[in-house]
Amino acid sequence: MKNPSEIFKEQKFIKVENFIDENLANFLYEYIKLEAIRCDNLQRIIGKENVDKDIWGSFDDGHIKNAFSRYGDLTFDTLVKVCNDRMNQATGLKLITEYSYHRLYVKGCDMSRHKDRASCEISVTLCLGYDTSNVEDKNYQWPMWIKSDDGIETPIYLNPGDAIIYRGYDLEHWREEFLGLNHAQVFLHYNDEKGNFNIENDSRPALGLPDEYKKEKYRLVY
Repeated sequence: MKNPSEIFKEQKFIKVENFIDENLANFLYEYIKLEAIRCDNLQRIIGKENVDKDIWGSFDDGHIKNAFSRYGDLTFDTLVKVCNDRMNQATGLKLITEYSYHRLYVKGCDMSRHKDRASCEISVTLCLGYDTSNVEDKNYQWPMWIKSDDGIETPIYLNPGDAIIYRGYDLEHWREEFLGLNHAQVFLHYNDEKGNFNIENDSRPALGLPDEYKKEKYRLVY
């Protein structure tokens, strides 16, 4: 039987069950839901235009409307660092930490087909939790789709704590419309130390800093 790094090398993606403990996943799911509630209340109190998205997050990052999202949160940037060794083992590579990005999707959200930017050469999308209690089909799950180099389109389903490791810079990936109430994912991004990119911490001086602290030459759209 092939080990995970061999499978990753061949197909450029792999599903990993229990990438983090389910209890930790549940804690982070509740954390993101509270972040979203906090941001919503701030927008109501001081006005949407006055809420600093680098500090509090936002509900429209220019890619997925109505989903709460935040770049480089210190808690999740810590997870990027902590999971580095696990990622090295799973991919068979030596990886450089880049950044985290998390979202709380809501009903009606989707994610268009795309490939990622340079700082997302190798990524993890990690399921933290979801609420699909409104969906009649109690077995409903919301997959991420990946198109392999040979053109095969594969839906991948995750339970809380499960992850997909994938070459987001190379492989097209997307999600169709979400039918449930909410779904929390965190993205952990890395570069291959021996690859074409070397943009440690997504060109920030340190993990946990907002996007505005990136060097000007790497100010790209995410």
